[in-house]
Amino acid sequence: MITFFKLIFLFIFFIYIFYGCTLYFFQENIIFYPVPYNKEEIAYIEKIDPRFRFKKINIDKEILTYWEHKTTSDIVILYFGGNAENTVYTIMELKEHPQILQYNWFLLNYPGYNGSSGKPSEKTFYQSSEWLYQEIQKEFNNKKMILMGRSIGSGVASYLATKVKCDKLILITPFDSIENVAKKFYPIYPTSILLKHKFPSYKYIQNVKIPILILAAEYDEVIPKDSTENLVKFIKNREFLNYYIIPNTGHNTISDHPMYWEYLDNFIKKSF
Repeated sequence: MITFFKLIFLFIFFIYIFYGCTLYFFQENIIFYPVPYNKEEIAYIEKIDPRFRFKKINIDKEILTYWEHKTTSDIVILYFGGNAENTVYTIMELKEHPQILQYNWFLLNYPGYNGSSGKPSEKTFYQSSEWLYQEIQKEFNNKKMILMGRSIGSGVASYLATKVKCDKLILITPFDSIENVAKKFYPIYPTSILLKHKFPSYKYIQNVKIPILILAAEYDEVIPKDSTENLVKFIKNREFLNYYIIPNTGHNTISDHPMYWEYLDNFIKKSF
């Protein structure tokens, strides 16, 4: 009988270790979902709306790609999408809301995404955001700058807001940190040790002293509600905070609701 229980224990222990090793060594495959370069999609966007241009810049032997949409507006929006977001589809969504396209837009393709070289990681995401910001500043250094991040992009935007001069910050379905989100999904593992890409937005948001818009989904199945609520607690200047929960929406459907675009537009055009 003792031998039997020992075997059961060893089997469970083996499964625990095996799965833990899988989480550690393959976490990039779990966190990041790079979008491949698609020449046809890019050509399609540039054909239906020539205002959108697919751009490439060479930095430190790396290629960074992004979309630009220029107007005569004095407002520039630098956008960071989700971990599996295809910026081509983001553009299609933007096109359904002309009031939003009156502004200058720049949409980053992370390393490993849609023609950008390199591998996805917390470090390369941060680095590429700074690169694109610097590229934009060459032409728009006297414009009003808004940083906007969705899902994992909210972590990138929160980081960048502490590193560069900007005027507003927009966070869509944000989290306090990926580490804390991971604890919800893998409570039996020491995620603080295993996780290499933590995106600690709560650390950065404490130092942000500009107007902030947070839009959360009522039924977000990816980002736990208390993760967003905890992030809000770390915002020191509450007079700058605009926080709304979009009803009857999920993590990937929040932008389907008209209130999402109403809050977004009102916040962008509100006096700086």
